[in-house]
Amino acid sequence: MKPHTSSSLTPTPPARAHALPPLPVPTPSPMASLLGSLLGGGGGGGGGGGRRLSAKQLLERLGSATQLDDRREALEGFKELSQSEALRLIDRGGIGLLVSLAADPDTVLARDALEILVNLCDVAVPAVLPEDKPHANRVAGEHNTDVLLSNAVHLPAVLGALQEDDFYIRFHALALLQRLLANAPDRTHAALLAAPAAVGYVLGLLDDEREVVRNEALQLLCSLMPLAPPELANILAFQGAFEQLLRIAEAISGGEASDTADAGAAAVLRDVLEAIGQLLASHPANRRLFVEGECLSCLLYTSDAADEEDSV
Repeated sequence: MKPHTSSSLTPTPPARAHALPPLPVPTPSPMASLLGSLLGGGGGGGGGGGRRLSAKQLLERLGSATQLDDRREALEGFKELSQSEALRLIDRGGIGLLVSLAADPDTVLARDALEILVNLCDVAVPAVLPEDKPHANRVAGEHNTDVLLSNAVHLPAVLGALQEDDFYIRFHALALLQRLLANAPDRTHAALLAAPAAVGYVLGLLDDEREVVRNEALQLLCSLMPLAPPELANILAFQGAFEQLLRIAEAISGGEASDTADAGAAAVLRDVLEAIGQLLASHPANRRLFVEGECLSCLLYTSDAADEEDSV
């Protein structure tokens, strides 16, 4: 499966997914800490009242703002800047503080921080580059990926945001993990191996009732598995991946058929079977678990139910 590479992060989901709902109007809540220092990039960014602020001005405002609305506005401006400039951040005061904001109790700040991290690690953002810097986005994306993965606490902290039920927090956290896998698969696998609880957060999204989130989590699992070490596949299996995947297959096979739903359901079912096949192929213990845990009989039952529905 190919990871999404949308630079706007108001993505065009797969054919089987629905369009993202509009963002609700935020309500103020307390805020902890913010951005301090930045390397690279110096163009314009969004600001309050329609003004254009430079990167330096945005950083000064982020560092000095005491009101939640001012912090939100400054971070929104920085988000716009991350979409239009190839920025390279250091850890302390840059990536590290964005990671901490991803867990902020204020939902708006957490959403924006995660979306900024996705932009920073996306090698295709910004899409338009100066003629004298044709590879600036790739250089910046790989640099920021390296900085994020160099600190062992960052990836588990970001994936901890998946425990929040907010649609956009979950969507952007999944998108960030997709970017990291695309840029540095081995290091991302190693970071996940070192934080098994974070793997569980991803698996938990397979039970999300919102199809967009569930399908993104499923695609992420399919992207994660092909090059994953057997130990990581073993963690996924023993944290309940087979059972959760089979629940999706059972729900699809038992759903009401329609011309518009059939194509999307078939695509999701293919992803489910692909993920199950990858888990089975990766580790002998996974195969024993699949058989001894009655997953095989459940899969056969689901297949029979789907065949009966097709014959009606």
